[in-house]
Amino acid sequence: MYTLYYSAGREIFSIKIGAEDLSRLYLHEETVHHALQKLVKAFKKSKFQYHPIIVDEKSKVILDGMHRASAMKELGYPRVAVCFVDYFSKLIEVKNWYRVFIGVDFSRVINAIKDICRNYGLIFEEKRIGEYNLRGQSTDSIDLIVRDKVFIIKGPQNKYNLYRIVSYLDNKIKSLSNSIKYLPEKEALSYISKDSVVEKTPIITKKDVIEVALSGKVFPPKTTRHIIPVRPLFINIPLNILKRRDLSLNEVNDIINKILLQKKLVKIRGKIYLDRFYEENHLYLFI
Repeated sequence: MYTLYYSAGREIFSIKIGAEDLSRLYLHEETVHHALQKLVKAFKKSKFQYHPIIVDEKSKVILDGMHRASAMKELGYPRVAVCFVDYFSKLIEVKNWYRVFIGVDFSRVINAIKDICRNYGLIFEEKRIGEYNLRGQSTDSIDLIVRDKVFIIKGPQNKYNLYRIVSYLDNKIKSLSNSIKYLPEKEALSYISKDSVVEKTPIITKKDVIEVALSGKVFPPKTTRHIIPVRPLFINIPLNILKRRDLSLNEVNDIINKILLQKKLVKIRGKIYLDRFYEENHLYLFI
């Protein structure tokens, strides 16, 4: 394994880059079919895995990279390049994605919310937006902001079941909207005064993520948003190495370690757009 250390004040954060057997890894979110098939096609044309997936070293739960791992498994790869982290480090944050439904029929959305609550026996509270703390901490409720009203839905205490309700609400409201966006809190809340419905999703914890994944279940897509202090990119591991079944895992990791040792490591500031937006404080680029 190729090991890197990152200093954040008094805290030292380590990451280990190598390969892991796909059969030993656990997903914690569902994949989206069209996104998965897009990656399958991309891997068929590519010669490299550009970025490692992020995995909790102890539990083997995938934190980021569900679609890449699933695409490689579908293509028959026995292994995938990973970045192992200590998930319960204080330096790793787990946040949630808010939903923004654009171009909605407000009256039909309000009726749908009330119908769903009645059908599922859910308790909901209706507030005026002036009585609601928009930027307060996330809670165990599903909060839907519809113009000048907020519908606070109390669902099951079990986080997996609660997010099934989120998924059902999403699909229903999406059918009454032109489009849906998944955004961090600050960006999502900027849509409140526009022709949109904003959904503030329930708080999610690291314990929730691990327990659900190890039970063999998965949360809906776009449940979690993981931010690690530093992320390695462009490791460019040859796919033919990850596909070889005649090599042991240790042999594959020795090869990956030699490949990375030959590259130049560049540390840059994060919170930038590359192939997507990276929220991490810093990025390690292998060139």
